Amino acid sequence: MISRLFTFFILAGTCVGCSIYARSEPDRAPRPLTPDILSAFAYVADEADPQVSEFEDAGDYLTRLVEFPPRPDEVGDGPARAIEYRPQSRPDAVRPGIVVMPILGGDYAISAYLAEYIAARGFACLRFLRPGRLLDRKQGLGRARAMYCRAVIDVRRGLDWWTEQDGLDVDRLGIVGISQGGILSTATLAVEPRLKVGAFLLAGGGIAELMLESEEPSVVRFRNTVMEREGWSEAEFYARARESIGPIDVTRLAEAIETRRVMMVHGRYDRSVLPRHGDALWRALGRPDRVVYPFGHYSSILMLPFAARLVVEHLRTVLREEGR
Repeated sequence: MISRLFTFFILAGTCVGCSIYARSEPDRAPRPLTPDILSAFAYVADEADPQVSEFEDAGDYLTRLVEFPPRPDEVGDGPARAIEYRPQSRPDAVRPGIVVMPILGGDYAISAYLAEYIAARGFACLRFLRPGRLLDRKQGLGRARAMYCRAVIDVRRGLDWWTEQDGLDVDRLGIVGISQGGILSTATLAVEPRLKVGAFLLAGGGIAELMLESEEPSVVRFRNTVMEREGWSEAEFYARARESIGPIDVTRLAEAIETRRVMMVHGRYDRSVLPRHGDALWRALGRPDRVVYPFGHYSSILMLPFAARLVVEHLRTVLREEGR
């Protein structure tokens, strides 16, 4: 057992040493979003309160489930839901809060790990669950756009409730996500002024291109099913995806974000979010601080503890500046 652990840490240390660290360039002036982009993520505040469970003891922190009231016009398979984390140490402390977004599919182990790691280091967290598949093969590109917008709106609704709760520093809020969660986090940071900092891991831009070129199995199945059903070629699929999602692509939204507020992590051999897609978002964000690990999309899980540490350092640095 000891020899296996020793081997793991030697390999992990070597990989950290092989990583590429890019420091951000001078902050470029953010560009305001156009009214047509803002309207895609506009919403009417909820009149009813969410259903909130009692806190449960989870060791270093308490957790509770928050279920927001359903909306008559929303797409998806159910209401917006999130899990709140509150550290148990210093119960009277006013804490910064971090939203954590989910990955595309599977279980919630990765986003839960991030939320738990961040909460164990003194932050309140609000971890969102998926209200349905963003890429639904039965419903196609229109549903994908609607779910993309809904994910952002769900966070904004969640913040309406969360910022009314005791013990949360409403001036020091941020958002974090991996893969799909990183893409959605970028869009949300761009349109939601209450959020001050973001960390985007394994995320990319140019969503139409990503949907065409990604080797992520769920994306491939979605692409192939839609093309077969509609009788589209790859070029036609790309053109329709760009027509649907291009006007609110995350690379356009990223231009509204101050570079210093963001850090990124990418995998050099990622085949789900290809390096050129990661680079596209990185450039759109003004080339913020970035780490590139010598891994693919799924093998990057080996570096998650190291990446999480960098994320927390970034959150603390930016939010400390906000508090001055």
